[in-house]
Amino acid sequence: EALGALAGGIAHDFNNLLTIISGNTQLGLRHAAPDDPSRKNLESIQKAGSRAIELVQHILAFSRRRERKRSPVEIGPIVKETLKLMRASIPASIDIRQRIVDQRITMLADPTEIHQIVMNLCTNAYHAMGEDGGILDVALEPATMSESDAGRGLDLVPGNYLVLRISDTGQGIDPAIRDKIFDPYFTTKEPGVGTGLGLAVVNGIVRDCRGAIQVYSEPGQGATFNVYFPTIQTAAVEIAAVQEDLVGGTERILLVEDEESVAEITRESLLDLGYQVEVHKDGAAALEAFERQPEAYDLVLTDQTMPRLTGLKLAARVKAIRPDLPIILSTGFSASVTEESSREAGIQEVLMKPIHLSSLASRVRRVLDERSENPGLAENPPEA
Repeated sequence: EALGALAGGIAHDFNNLLTIISGNTQLGLRHAAPDDPSRKNLESIQKAGSRAIELVQHILAFSRRRERKRSPVEIGPIVKETLKLMRASIPASIDIRQRIVDQRITMLADPTEIHQIVMNLCTNAYHAMGEDGGILDVALEPATMSESDAGRGLDLVPGNYLVLRISDTGQGIDPAIRDKIFDPYFTTKEPGVGTGLGLAVVNGIVRDCRGAIQVYSEPGQGATFNVYFPTIQTAAVEIAAVQEDLVGGTERILLVEDEESVAEITRESLLDLGYQVEVHKDGAAALEAFERQPEAYDLVLTDQTMPRLTGLKLAARVKAIRPDLPIILSTGFSASVTEESSREAGIQEVLMKPIHLSSLASRVRRVLDERSENPGLAENPPEA
C-alpha cells in the first residue's frame, strides 16, 4: 500500500513533466523539415521520453501487482540502447564491450523489464569493479537447450533460447553468500549504495518470462551472469519512424488543466491541429464559464486532479446541463478514476498522461465524430 501511494505520487508529477517534454518534442518534429539537423536530436529526446513513460507505467504496474503486458520483441536493440544510456553513469575506467547478435530473434517480453534487467546487472558489475575500473562484457547470443543441457541445474525445458551474458572483472562473489544474492534485501554494499532489491527484481522478471539465471564466480576472478530467455517463432514487427498524419478540426474545446506548462503545451497542440481552445486552470472557474455559455463548446477536455473541483465532478456538473456534450478526462494516476466512475460521470474517453500528440488528436477527433454521427444520443443527465 505504501509503495502504491508513493508510485501514484511519482506518476502524477512525473507524467506532467513528461507531457511537457513529449509534447514540445512532437510539435518540433511535426514542423521540422526532413533535412533539418535538429531532427536527430528531437528523435533522441522522443525515444528517451518514451522509455521514461514506460518506466513510470512499470512502477505503477509493480505497485498494483498487475500482470505485465508482454509482446513479441527483439531484445538486441533494447540491450544496445540501455548500454548507451549507462555509458554516461559508468566511469571511463570501465571498458564496456558488447557482442550483440545481429539475427532477428524474438521473445515474449516487456521492453521495460529487459531494460531493467540490463541496468541492474550492469550496475552490480560496475560496483563490483569500483572506480579502479575493469572490463564489463555484455553479450547476447542464441542457444539451444537439449534434454541433457536442461538438467544442468537450470529449470528450463528443452528448446531455443537467447542468452544474455554479463561479465565483469571485479572482486567476485564469496561462495558462502552465492545462494543468497537473489534474496530480497540481501546486500553486501554499504548503506546508501544498494538496497538489495536489484537482483531480486531481475530474478522475478526472468522467472515470469519462463527463463533462468546461471551464475559463475570465484573470489577475485569476477562474475558472469547468464540469463536464459525462451524464444518464439513470430517475427518481430519492424518499427519505422513514420511521420503520422494527424487529423484535426475547427471545433471549440474547453481545456481545463491546473498545471500551467501542461495546459500550454496541450493548448498549442490543439491549436496546431486547427481547433479553437479556451483554457481554465481549475474546475470551478471552467464550470462558471460553461454555465454562462453552455452552447459555446463542442468538447470538454479536463484534468482529473485539480483544486476546488475534480475532473469527475466537473464532468457530472457539465453533463447535468448538456448531456450531449462529449468529455475527455486526462489523468496520470488517480485511484478514483475507474471505468465505473467515468461512466457515471458521463466521460466518453479517459486519456492517460503523459499525453502523446497522436493519442490526443485521435481521441478528440473520435469523440467529436461520434457525436456528429449520433446527434440525438444523449445519456440521462446525472443528478447534480
